[in-house]
Amino acid sequence: MLFACQTLNIQKLYGNTLPPSRTNLLGLNNITDEGLKYLATALEENQSALNALYLGTNRISALGAAYLARALEKNQFLQCIGLESNNIGDEGAEHFAAALLHNNTLESLDISTNKISSIGTQALAKALKVNTSLTSLNLRYNNISEIKKAELKENFGNRIILD
Repeated sequence: MLFACQTLNIQKLYGNTLPPSRTNLLGLNNITDEGLKYLATALEENQSALNALYLGTNRISALGAAYLARALEKNQFLQCIGLESNNIGDEGAEHFAAALLHNNTLESLDISTNKISSIGTQALAKALKVNTSLTSLNLRYNNISEIKKAELKENFGNRIILD
C-alpha cells in the first residue's frame, strides 16, 4: 500500500515502482516538529523533485503542520502527503487549508487520525472550493460531527474520504 498515494493511483504515473529519489517514506520514525522544520525548509528552498512524502505515525503537531504547509505554498512537486496518526488538530488543518489556496500540485492529503474536528474541516472545505488539484483528502477517524460529514459528502463527494 502506498499510503495516501494509493488514492492517487500512482501506479498509472510510474508503473509498479516509484523511483526511490522521488518518494520519501518516513513513517514510524519518531519525527518531531523540529525535525519536520528542517525537512520543510528543504522542500521550500530546494524545490526538490520529491513527489510523495509519508510521515504517518510520528510526533507531529500543529507546529509541524505549519512548517509543512508553508513549504507547500511554494513547492510545486509534491503530489502526495501521508500524515495520518499524528496530532495536528484543528490548527494544523487550518494551516493546510491556507496552503491549499496557493498550491496547485498536491493531489492527495491523508490527515486521518489527527484529532481534527468540524472546526478544522470547515477551513479545509473553504479551501477545497478554490483548490481543484486536490482530488483526495482523507479525514477518517477524526472528531467530525455526523452533520458535518453529511455536508462534506454532499459538497465534495469522492474528493473527501470520511469512512
